[in-house]
Amino acid sequence: MSKAGLGVDLLVRVADWGEVSIVETDGQVSELLRLPIGAGDDGAVAELAELAEAWRRYESPAITRVVSAVQARVASGGDVLVIERQAPAGNTFEELLASHGPLDGVIVAGLFVELLGAVRDGHRKGLVFGKLAPRDLYVCPPGVVGVAALRAHNSGLPHFVFAAMGPLGTADDRRFQQLLDDLAAVPPEVADGAMPDAASDTFMICASIAAALLGQHLHEGLSSWALRHSARSGVTPRAAAELEELAPGFGSLIAKGMSVSPLLRRGVVSELLSAFEGLLGEPRCRKICVRLGGDPWQMGSPLIPLAAYVRARPYAERFTAQRSAHQRRASTASIAAAPAAVGSAGTLGTPAALVDQ
Repeated sequence: MSKAGLGVDLLVRVADWGEVSIVETDGQVSELLRLPIGAGDDGAVAELAELAEAWRRYESPAITRVVSAVQARVASGGDVLVIERQAPAGNTFEELLASHGPLDGVIVAGLFVELLGAVRDGHRKGLVFGKLAPRDLYVCPPGVVGVAALRAHNSGLPHFVFAAMGPLGTADDRRFQQLLDDLAAVPPEVADGAMPDAASDTFMICASIAAALLGQHLHEGLSSWALRHSARSGVTPRAAAELEELAPGFGSLIAKGMSVSPLLRRGVVSELLSAFEGLLGEPRCRKICVRLGGDPWQMGSPLIPLAAYVRARPYAERFTAQRSAHQRRASTASIAAAPAAVGSAGTLGTPAALVDQ
């Protein structure tokens, strides 16, 4: 995308809630979120700064983390918060399922065990992921050191948007649809306008695990109205029985995690993590979990059968084929080099202006 040492900013998405671009500097690819904030709105700035700092400090091999955040002025005269995040590589989990089909229980456990640990630990720190649908999860290809097999991307994005712009709305609203674009994994209370929380994270990750076992979403192919109705009705006894048949020992936990009532989902992430660790066994967990010193793709890993289906596709290639040369624009300030990142005190500085060209 760029010459070594020269940051190039490739705009890849413009939404009602902001814009997304990709920056490559010295061969390292990052993703930038630009979220508009009201001029002089100290409350919004402080809340965004606190959120960005919390995600910057939370490190896990199973998430793409926030690297930095800076406040900047754009050409239109408005202020934005620019959040730099790691860019994921590999397939989305949705793409993997489309090419492979249903996965057996041991492979599902091997893929999700580290991500479940990251979600549990994030919840203990008060973090809400907000996006854990199959198209928000990336399957990292073999050969990448220090990264879990399955990583969550876009972590915290709904709360960033809420802090910058206010309520997300319901599943009928445009901003909601742009943010939570996989409605089959969205719990009913969020579809009706509630903000994502730990209970909705539980629903989403259980919906993704159910999709892994079935090869598709539990309510695949339904209209948006029918999806909302199905979510409000809960997992049917027939579907719950199918999940338990496909995954004895944890299928019932998946159904519980997709309960209509958020209260009934409490504790499911920890229970699932224990179930997966028990299914895999301690030696195999240590072999595949990066946080325990392992490598998910080493010999003897239950994930080896998936290796042929995981493409080592650079993240930027998802967009460059669809963009013409004039949409590449030089960054006036690389976020990686910006001197005024969010500090430990959670305050925002102002680097050189980022000007839309």
